[in-house]
Amino acid sequence: MYLKSRHDQQKVLDEVYRVLQPSGQFLIWYMSVSPRPEGEERDICATRLRISVGGAQTVGTGYGQPWPSDRRDLAYYSQLASAAGFRIIEQREDGRLLFLHLQKP
Repeated sequence: MYLKSRHDQQKVLDEVYRVLQPSGQFLIWYMSVSPRPEGEERDICATRLRISVGGAQTVGTGYGQPWPSDRRDLAYYSQLASAAGFRIIEQREDGRLLFLHLQKP
């Protein structure tokens, strides 16, 4: 999430793929973001989150990152994963949140 360039993100997915055993799985949960909208003055794109894991108490938090130079959505991360060699088991996008379930063949 803090890697700014597509090249660096691809290197990370390539390395994850390399170290996983066959049939190993990798999950990506992230936020879909676009380049800074016209007139937006804030330096970061931020969103509020409410998280509940395994029926535990819901926690409110937030997440922010610098605006990317290109669109970073489900299609973007799916392309990176496929280029690394992963098989996409599940993918979904809900508003600004995205999820990828990847497997090394």
